[in-house]
Amino acid sequence: MNVGPAAGPMWRLMMAGLLPLALAGCIARVTEQRGYGAAHPASAALPPVRHERRDAEAGDECRDVTVTPMVREVDVRRSFADPGPFGAQVTNVGLAGVLGAGALFVGYDLSTLACAQNNNTGCSGQTQSGAAHAEAFALALAAIPMAFVIVNAARVQDRRYVEAAPPEVEETEWVPCDR
Repeated sequence: MNVGPAAGPMWRLMMAGLLPLALAGCIARVTEQRGYGAAHPASAALPPVRHERRDAEAGDECRDVTVTPMVREVDVRRSFADPGPFGAQVTNVGLAGVLGAGALFVGYDLSTLACAQNNNTGCSGQTQSGAAHAEAFALALAAIPMAFVIVNAARVQDRRYVEAAPPEVEETEWVPCDR
């Protein structure tokens, strides 16, 4: 992009147009609620049995400890924290609509003006390309809030997954060990 002296005012105008979008809070806050299912043994998990031995006053004592790996389903529900009339998503859609409509008007007005300045002899390529650049710039500005709409929609998707739960431990009573 040419940022020379002739492009200076246009460059400042572009930055002035992007600054409010950056400060508008386009990333929506998301709330998350988790629902946990009942724990159940992991599929095909054979519970490992561990033999424990300890010294006691009456002699050695033994017991069996069975540890079963457990899992549970987690259901994550996400929603926008501010879904009201001035929430981030509503603001993004509004900005995209206003800037998109503005892009159409800018393109139409500049192309009409470029053709009218040529004394009805047809449109020159140079003035027509300037109108196309201005319209492309306005459309690019409209694409920014639309990109935030898509990003926020992807962030708010629900999901479900399985996670490890605390293992189930069963211990037998201490009994004298068989020698």
